[in-house]
Amino acid sequence: MGFYKEGVVTACGEQPVDWKLELNKRILISNRSLLPDNLKYDSNVPFFFIDEAHHKAFVNYADVTKKEMPENYLMDYESYSETTSLVRHPLRFFPAKDADGNFVPYFLESEVKIMFRRIALSKETGTSPLRYTEYKDEEDPPEVLGIYNLDSLKQLCKYVDVDVIKIMFIPDLVMKQTAQHAISDPYTPVTTLGFHGEVAMNDEQAVIYICIRVLCGINWKVVSSSEHFEAFRLRFLYSLESYTKGDMTSLKTMNYVNRNIEHLLEHKLFEEHPRTSDRGFLYDEYKFDDTIPGAEHKRKSAELEVPYLSQNEDILPIWQARIYIISAYITQFCQHSLCKKICMYDELHFLEDGLLSKVPEEAREKQAKFMSIVRNIWSPTKSKTLRVVRESLASSCNQNEHVCNNCNHNKSISEEFEEAAVENLIEIKTEPELTTPVDRQAKQEDPTPAPRLFSTVFTPRTFSKKSAQISISTENASFHYEKDIPLISKDILTPEIRRFHKRDIEMPMAVFSTLKKQEKIKIDFVKNEYTRNMKKLKEHAEAVEADKKVRPLRDDDLHEYNKSVAKYMSILDSNTNRMIRTHDDSELLRIPAVPKLSANLLNTLNSRTPAVEMIEKIDFKKLCCVCYGLIRDRFTRCSRCSRKVHTTCGSHWAELKINCGWCRTNQETKN
Repeated sequence: MGFYKEGVVTACGEQPVDWKLELNKRILISNRSLLPDNLKYDSNVPFFFIDEAHHKAFVNYADVTKKEMPENYLMDYESYSETTSLVRHPLRFFPAKDADGNFVPYFLESEVKIMFRRIALSKETGTSPLRYTEYKDEEDPPEVLGIYNLDSLKQLCKYVDVDVIKIMFIPDLVMKQTAQHAISDPYTPVTTLGFHGEVAMNDEQAVIYICIRVLCGINWKVVSSSEHFEAFRLRFLYSLESYTKGDMTSLKTMNYVNRNIEHLLEHKLFEEHPRTSDRGFLYDEYKFDDTIPGAEHKRKSAELEVPYLSQNEDILPIWQARIYIISAYITQFCQHSLCKKICMYDELHFLEDGLLSKVPEEAREKQAKFMSIVRNIWSPTKSKTLRVVRESLASSCNQNEHVCNNCNHNKSISEEFEEAAVENLIEIKTEPELTTPVDRQAKQEDPTPAPRLFSTVFTPRTFSKKSAQISISTENASFHYEKDIPLISKDILTPEIRRFHKRDIEMPMAVFSTLKKQEKIKIDFVKNEYTRNMKKLKEHAEAVEADKKVRPLRDDDLHEYNKSVAKYMSILDSNTNRMIRTHDDSELLRIPAVPKLSANLLNTLNSRTPAVEMIEKIDFKKLCCVCYGLIRDRFTRCSRCSRKVHTTCGSHWAELKINCGWCRTNQETKN
């Protein structure tokens, strides 16, 4: 079983990757000390060792003895052959067993560093490691820089393809988060979607950041067709379920994600074609500009290969689906505790700017249509996973209270931001107020582009100018959660952010109607049912204090009623807050039945009035058995009209020697 498909050649004369084997190659990397309890490394267990020729597998025991292992012991050994060939080194790994007794290979950290050494690139060679080609200078490869040092990692990005970093850079602590759901499938691809220099300023925070993001990560080199995308969907839902531990709200989010993925598959947004190895884009340089303090790192995309375009107008190329689905996941926000800077990680505008420059004009309209579909159904505002990630990032950032570059940025630049904010305020105040909807729409469609000083968002330093602070309102904020992020004027946003993060502030009419209905249900319940029941309970409590013979209410019954009321109110509040926050009513929780007093409580409340007093107040001459339709067993018939009546009602009428209520009603009607 070879690594490449036979008989398939791309336009560049290279054979594409066999994605089934590529899927099997993504093996979890971990340190021995950080394995889960059921996969702990035992020093008595020998190492596996693959020789240079990659033909035999040996076992090295502690007493330096070596034994050749049978071929059937290694699962799909040939799928690892290309990995070992890539690193040009005898690759050691130790065996571990999962819950079902299946073999799970784990690479050692030392082998991972060797792998980095072998895939490192220099600008002179320009060789792409993803093509698995020979290096021109094998004797003197580029030096391996520290994996866990962030500054060194930035330098490493200049030589190593970004794709390789995202696939291979998996810190040891990631295993703590992924080991549990990886047990079910030893070959589950685990990838991170990158790192953020402003958030992860030291080794510890970098690990925390990637550990959190690995659960919602996606490897676009695996998502190459509907078949692989379906496999990813199952892994993603499984990992999300393990991460949320069965929380019902999160389960609804999982169902929502599952529904969206099926929507993509139904619309045939994926297509199998020979050039499955095309990545769609390639970064030749990954530069970090430290000359301007506080400036975000700048990325410069290289010349892109002309991607494969589908001949069928109804089916989009798979590379588009891969890239834009990723882009829907990697938009993250967090706020620094000292400088209040908004840290953002977003590749969408970089991807589109590079892709559109190489896509023919006739295909751009179709590409824009696809991007709108993906944005609509994969909106980050509807994903609880992204909210959890963003909150976790902000928490880890603020707890350590590190000093980011923005805290030390140039004073002249901050003053320039202040002046720009004040000028915007003066312009807003001097402009006439727009009264008609047409004028407002024209104003929104033609905003004045702000000068692009940074590629990320900064809050203007207007602490000494209260007037400028007042001008920043929620109407101009373009973020998803205004209550969690400082209000930012849209005028200072860069054109890319303004273009790709524009959201409708107004709530749709259908959602607004649902919101009003939920609020009305809550108000009516508190005003009518809940108030009436509380009044009864209060009167009964007063009666118990006045007369010791009155039976008190049971605490268990009261607790159950209060618990049902609290659950009912919390669901209504949750639905209301969700609609206000997301402007969406598709993921609301089901409203339970209106809480009512139990039968035990009602019996206790009614026991204060003796039954005899009730009978004395009844006028049996006017008694009519109106609930005859509910009679089951104990009934009698009237001798005159033969209607069914309750036995108790009939006995009362017999004692009084009067006709039944139905007969009297008919007689009174005739008279």
